[in-house]
Amino acid sequence: MNRKELVYDILRKYQYERENVKSVEDIGLDASEISELINADRSNTSRYLNELVKEEKIIKLDGRPVKFVEKEIYNNFINEKNNDIDDMDPFKNLIGFNSSLKSHIEQAKSAVLYPPRGLHTLITGPTGTGKSTFAEKIYEYAMEMKTIDSDAKFVVFNCAEYAENPQLVMSQLFGHIKGAFTGADKEKSGLIDEANGGVLFLDEIHRLSPECQELLFMLMDKHVFRRLGETGGQRKADVLIIGATTEDINASLLQTFLRRMPVTINLPSLKERHLSERLQLIESILSSEQTNMDVSIRVHKDALIALLLYECKGNVGQLKADIQLLCARGFLDYKVHNKKYVEICTSILPEHIQEGLLYSKNKNDLIDFIKNSEEYHYFNNKEFAVEQNSDSNLVAHINDKYNDFIKMGRSSMEISNIINSDLDEYFNQIFEKYKIDERDIHKESLLKIVDIKVLETCEDAIQFAEMKLGRKLSDRIKIGMIMHINSMVARVSNGTYIKNDKINEIVLNNPKELKIAKFIFALLEEDLSIKIPKHEIGFLTMFLCAPEEIENKSNIGVIVMAHGNSTASSMADFVNNLLNTHHCRALDMPMDMSTSTALNNLCDMINDTDEGRGVLLLVDMGSLNMMGEMAMKKTGKNICTVEMVSILLVIEAVRKASLRDTDLISLKNDLENIYQNLHSKISVLPAPYEKQKTIITTCISGKGVAVKIDNIIKESIDVNKYNVVIKHLDILSADNIDKVLEEKGISDVIAVVGTVDLKINNIPFIPINELIVGNGISILHQLLNGQKYIQNQEDTIINKTVVKETLKNILTFLNYEKASVLLIDAFNDIFSKLALSVGKDVFLRFIMHTGCMLERVIKNESIPHLNAGEFIEEHKEEYKIIKEAFFKCEEDFNIFIPKDEISYIIELLH
Repeated sequence: MNRKELVYDILRKYQYERENVKSVEDIGLDASEISELINADRSNTSRYLNELVKEEKIIKLDGRPVKFVEKEIYNNFINEKNNDIDDMDPFKNLIGFNSSLKSHIEQAKSAVLYPPRGLHTLITGPTGTGKSTFAEKIYEYAMEMKTIDSDAKFVVFNCAEYAENPQLVMSQLFGHIKGAFTGADKEKSGLIDEANGGVLFLDEIHRLSPECQELLFMLMDKHVFRRLGETGGQRKADVLIIGATTEDINASLLQTFLRRMPVTINLPSLKERHLSERLQLIESILSSEQTNMDVSIRVHKDALIALLLYECKGNVGQLKADIQLLCARGFLDYKVHNKKYVEICTSILPEHIQEGLLYSKNKNDLIDFIKNSEEYHYFNNKEFAVEQNSDSNLVAHINDKYNDFIKMGRSSMEISNIINSDLDEYFNQIFEKYKIDERDIHKESLLKIVDIKVLETCEDAIQFAEMKLGRKLSDRIKIGMIMHINSMVARVSNGTYIKNDKINEIVLNNPKELKIAKFIFALLEEDLSIKIPKHEIGFLTMFLCAPEEIENKSNIGVIVMAHGNSTASSMADFVNNLLNTHHCRALDMPMDMSTSTALNNLCDMINDTDEGRGVLLLVDMGSLNMMGEMAMKKTGKNICTVEMVSILLVIEAVRKASLRDTDLISLKNDLENIYQNLHSKISVLPAPYEKQKTIITTCISGKGVAVKIDNIIKESIDVNKYNVVIKHLDILSADNIDKVLEEKGISDVIAVVGTVDLKINNIPFIPINELIVGNGISILHQLLNGQKYIQNQEDTIINKTVVKETLKNILTFLNYEKASVLLIDAFNDIFSKLALSVGKDVFLRFIMHTGCMLERVIKNESIPHLNAGEFIEEHKEEYKIIKEAFFKCEEDFNIFIPKDEISYIIELLH
């Protein structure tokens, strides 16, 4: 052994024998100590040590005197110390600390350890990602690393609380002196004083005003500040500031402020984190709830898969809120039914969580493992941190309420119903907080209208049917079958049934499909736990033997037309995606779109859509009926209109529009029957009113007044009691009223009410003035009770009070008193210059029509006249007089009355 080897050997042996070492310097030896141990010259020993350092056998430590440590011993000591530090590391309790949050935690630690007392830090990320919890861990780590004192505080301030009052925010943060503002009757310290030496956490920091951000500059730069209202002197404070925000920091914070917060930590959303971490989060939350309840929780594996895979927009915050709600529901069931466990199964999952099961077929090792594991999973208490919130302890609330109700003698069913209503209200609040965007995925779309249990059972049934039939069923047949079964389940629960005379014929002629339908029937009864009427076998058979789509055949055109920027488009896109078609067209009507533009767009779309079997127009309100009729006259196409459109109506319309044996009129009637069935209430009507009656409302333009009349009638007459429907028709219908009534399926008309007498044989006309200021409502009651009505031909003088009262009832936002003066003057001017006879009916018809016209023009909703240019050319003198008479209205209301509206006034006077 040479001298250098001896130096290395002595160093190694000596250092291995050292005990109770607190620092690596304590085990190091300098050149003098080693030379004494081996009885050698110091300079030679020093030379040998430096050679060993170059050979990487020993480590040279900084300091004076220079000390050396054998490399293996040095590494072991450092690793032991690091392990000791890790055991005390607050971040270690965060789920994802060594995976998805690893780099974020390293950023935070670097910020805390940066000399002399750490760097101010911003934490960003979507709602519910755990920013508050992460900030608190930074504070705890600073305590462990002793960069702040052990008695330093973690002070929290939500900047949104007083965001509308910057002065109050500054008072909360910096404090104020006496007299600083009204109500400041004494001096008050602020949160900066409280956080001195510690951490000030500013949640929703983007809500700080620019002025407040500027006041924080001096605190961060110079560690000094002034209280609000203070002019002389400065106060000292050493505060580490941590901010949190969901917003774009570059858009919401001053750049000068951002420069003083050099560290930005962007926390990942739940979707960006690994599925195994989400499982840990679920376990942690369930373990915490289990501790709160002091009852074991077991979760069915399907429910666990749904929790792992559903789209949780609100991240960890929403996940915690959703699981708390499930535990509360399970706890209620546990108490009511005296169970051994709190059970969480798919039946108590809300729809947005159930949708997670849709993704379970995607390949994933964790999901596959859970699928093949035990039916139920149990959870032990875990020491993991998740985002905290201020939600009340639902379980404690339910337990207290349950015990109170037991003492009151309430039944278990009563208790369950009452508490479930509380839970529903709580759930609605959570769902509103964490909104879930709709997605247009095929199966997900079905789940919005079909129960998930029904859908899963139907999928099994369809798969079996396709296997037995030896062919694939088209999407059209599948969806029709699923929707029928979903409706059938609802009918069975309500005790209502449907029949079809052709069912027996279909069943007898299709024995193969009948056999399969019987199996599906049994499957539905077993899986859905319901008793189904036997005749449903026939309907199932009908679906199985229905003809597939025939290529290149013509369809009835379907157009959805609705007010709003995207209402119609959203419905059409949903249905086209659901039915895998492009057949449904949409026409949106934004508020700034003129009616004439909408009509032109509609006509263009009708010409493009019609395949020779006509076009069905589905509209969102009755006032658009007139638009369809005008388009029919303009295009010459066969058009039918159905009002009060809904998603279900559009689905049925598009599905049936492609059937060979469906014509336009029967399709319209089918949809109107569906609408009536959807919205009718089960009630027993008195014998005299069993047969449905119709009241027709009219006006010149088909809009405005007719809608007002509808409201007046419904407010004055119980339309459900009398079994009355109200239909709107316009002046265009008067030319061929019998045909219009037949096409629209209008029968048993008892009266026409409004500004246009349609001259229907033996049907009384009640002018609108009689309805508002006369005895029109009494007359309707007489007619509904089977009494005859004799028209009163007597004219009475109309005074200004009656006119004001009339306009007060029909105008929405115009000043009725001002409008009454202007319209009476216009009327007198017009009738005087045109030498027309003045009667009660025509006077009030004029007032009603022109009053609504003014509001239409102000809202830029004028009704286009089909032949305005030609019509005015024929009535030049009348047009000029009417235009002049309304000059004062145009001036006072700052409007321009178009030719179309004046054309309608001319028609009204004839």
